[in-house]
Amino acid sequence: MTLHPCQRNTQFRGLGAVEIDQKRANHLKEVSEHAPRSLPVFRRAYGGKSLRAAVNAFCCECMGLQATEVKGCTSPACPLWGYLPGRGKA
Repeated sequence: MTLHPCQRNTQFRGLGAVEIDQKRANHLKEVSEHAPRSLPVFRRAYGGKSLRAAVNAFCCECMGLQATEVKGCTSPACPLWGYLPGRGKA
């Protein structure tokens, strides 16, 4: 079962850096299998230096790793909705 990103983040609480790195490595493997074209975005997001990459990765994750579906998001209640890739600030 794939968890929504918000649910997945609760799994990081109380973990050390090694465990977080392992979970991220496992997630990158999952992304490489299901959405290889999105892998660079997830790598930049995990690197912590690109807020835009973090938003893009979150949205891709929310859309079931279907990056092409992000522009069609119909969830304006999401706090990131106005910052969707290609949409600009609302």
